[in-house]
Amino acid sequence: MSSITKLPIQENSLKKIIKYSKNQSIARFYDYIAYPDWFKLRMKPIFEQHRKKNDGFVFMMVDPNHNDISLGSIYCELKPKHISKGKQIPIFGWLNADSKKIAKNLLTHVENFAKIKGYNEIRGPLNMPKMFGWGARVEYFNCPMYWETPHNRPEIPKWIESCGYKPDTEYITLGLTNLLEVENPYPELEIVSYPIKELFANNEMMEKLQQLIERNFSGFLPDISTDKGRFGEMGKLLMETGHGQDFYILAINKETQDLIGFIVEVPNIFEQWAGNKLKNTVVDTVIVDEKYRGAYFFFFLFNEIYKKLTQKGIDGIVSGLIWSKNIPAIKTFTKIGKQIQKTVVFQKSL
Repeated sequence: MSSITKLPIQENSLKKIIKYSKNQSIARFYDYIAYPDWFKLRMKPIFEQHRKKNDGFVFMMVDPNHNDISLGSIYCELKPKHISKGKQIPIFGWLNADSKKIAKNLLTHVENFAKIKGYNEIRGPLNMPKMFGWGARVEYFNCPMYWETPHNRPEIPKWIESCGYKPDTEYITLGLTNLLEVENPYPELEIVSYPIKELFANNEMMEKLQQLIERNFSGFLPDISTDKGRFGEMGKLLMETGHGQDFYILAINKETQDLIGFIVEVPNIFEQWAGNKLKNTVVDTVIVDEKYRGAYFFFFLFNEIYKKLTQKGIDGIVSGLIWSKNIPAIKTFTKIGKQIQKTVVFQKSL
């Protein structure tokens, strides 16, 4: 059975919050979240798999006087595969509420739950898995749904801040429309893409990719997923397109066979979920060894992927989430695009 906690009487009506562990059904959660039905149908198995792998809980406020109708919901992970500024921290996400008071009750309940478990900070909203959005959307509410960008009502960030949370990290997303024609500045590098199955079967190359990520990993970044299965899940998604090799590029030194650079984009799968033709892709990861940064090398790699994808009818490219304090990345992307989205992650000491 679910554990039930009664809250103080509000507005002459007794409300209750129900806590669901990762092995309990959360049918009401999917009925309530403010997303289209086609989205909820396709996200459900992905979110359920994530719940089973992580120490996560769903809390829902219901009205027992009206057949336990849902009034709000929130998700909390105490031990996530998620790192903020080099340390693990509990996170919340999927916050939906009918009012500011309900949002406050849900957040307070999760905070108390985290404190009981021995934590003194909490961070969010982070709609895990990452594909469903980091932060609360604070501008551009008419922006279409993109991979990694959240989809929340305008009041949510204001309600979070009113509960004592401070804006901690700002992410922006850009639509990349102004391509720069650039020749390969490093002729000693070979640009290759293997069929996805071949790439994941190439243990030597996958090891080089992991080493490239580790060499260039920055512990100060505000939000990092350390789940090693993430690229495997991304590979499955690319295989579904039938031409996954068009979404990524490897830059290899011809003489030493060292892996120098890697860029991968992901199809904006939400378009296909909605029954539409895939037209947009999202730049998910860009890693270039520090010896080869600059000289417009990124623009060259970016254009190589763009040329391949336009032949498949995919001509819209979005930057994905960029930390606003990542000045080199901001300067690079603003040369070829304009901002279309802004989200904020909040944090609170308990």
